[in-house]
Amino acid sequence: MKRSKLVVPLAVFGPRGEDPFRLTREQLSPLVNVLSPEVRRRVGRYLRSGTTVFPIMGYTEDVLGGKFGVSGGIAIVTDGVYYWRQDAADYVEHYGIGLPEDQVEHMRRSSWRAAPLDDRQIAAIDKFLCGKLRDQ
Repeated sequence: MKRSKLVVPLAVFGPRGEDPFRLTREQLSPLVNVLSPEVRRRVGRYLRSGTTVFPIMGYTEDVLGGKFGVSGGIAIVTDGVYYWRQDAADYVEHYGIGLPEDQVEHMRRSSWRAAPLDDRQIAAIDKFLCGKLRDQ
């Protein structure tokens, strides 16, 4: 059964594929220093302002340079349009990991703050992501 897209992955930070929660140096290295220091600060703030919709316990460590670790780093956060790993903000802030321009523009149009989600939206996104991950 093909599912419609309720939310879409944020660049490399949205779990997908055979190993949906794995983030590798090979994925991230080509994207280092794409965002300017000012934009990376704002994008990091935006990513931290999202709603955790799919909490997952665990601890992630920085795969690029060992600069940080994040409790619950693979938890899934959303703004209702995109979804991403909780540790995405750290990668963006520390390394300037690039995102597609349309995704950065979405954040800019939102004044660098993710809109709050109501319980109905959170439940729908959680159900969508559970199904998406189960189908992989």
